Amino acid sequence: MNVPVAAARRTSLFVFALGLAFLIEGGARCDARELYVSLADDTIERFDSVTGATLGTFVSAGISGVTGLAFDQSGNLYAANDPDDVAGSGTISKITPAGVVTTFATGLTEPRGVAVDLSGNIYVASATLHTIRKFSPAGVMSAFVSAGLNSPRGLAFDASGFLYVANSAGNSISKVSAAGAVTLFKAGVTNPYGLAFDGSGNLYAANLSAGTITRITQAGAATQFATGFSEPYGLAFDGTSTLFAVNGNDVTIDRITLGGVVTSSFITMTASATFIAFAPIPEPTTGTLAALGTAGWLATRRRPRRVR
Repeated sequence: MNVPVAAARRTSLFVFALGLAFLIEGGARCDARELYVSLADDTIERFDSVTGATLGTFVSAGISGVTGLAFDQSGNLYAANDPDDVAGSGTISKITPAGVVTTFATGLTEPRGVAVDLSGNIYVASATLHTIRKFSPAGVMSAFVSAGLNSPRGLAFDASGFLYVANSAGNSISKVSAAGAVTLFKAGVTNPYGLAFDGSGNLYAANLSAGTITRITQAGAATQFATGFSEPYGLAFDGTSTLFAVNGNDVTIDRITLGGVVTSSFITMTASATFIAFAPIPEPTTGTLAALGTAGWLATRRRPRRVR
């Protein structure tokens, strides 16, 4: 971990991307140095987020067409798989900290964004059904949101437990209560995909077709944060409030400071990336975990097809 523990505990919320969340004072911390990246060759690789160097392969089999990633607070990684875009063929894989892959759920239609709440429940967006399904830690499925969304992609929890949803076809972001009530948080966000929160509660949205990232305050005021990306999909913050963005149109990940300064092609991979996430480090403290979820997630261009 390359972040002082005190600093990590005092920041309110880190959301990683590709969807990925993070937490509040005293809760699990992220491993701000190890970045997990799902690639279009159906592997998950680890990279050093400080140097950009590869740290080796984490998963080499058992996943296919990954369309979302999220860690729970115990360090298990959940991956949405949609290898062929056929209704009912999507699955969720559960990957232990040791890299052991098992099938967690089956029978999903175009699963996209993934998020995990404080209680370990897993949320999965369906792009074509315009719904969100909720799974208990034991794998029991229930309907969480059945209406009010428009081609949902990225998911991210805020520090208060509200789930934010990127409506890629609706050019908007929805806010969902713990009871599943949907309200419009922000309209006019061009083709949003990945979502991530910074430590001050500002929401960042990757604008796929525009090649930009939008920053939205808690009050809903939107500004252009950074430009010059190549189909940005997943977003993720590390423990130092540095944002990472996947370029779905090539094989790179960019690094962006809170001031909007972009280091292009900070990480270069052997295949195009789909999603990114930082793993949590559980701590036996009295605080509360804000949300380990997918904040920036996202579906990417795969070779030879692209996920939409």
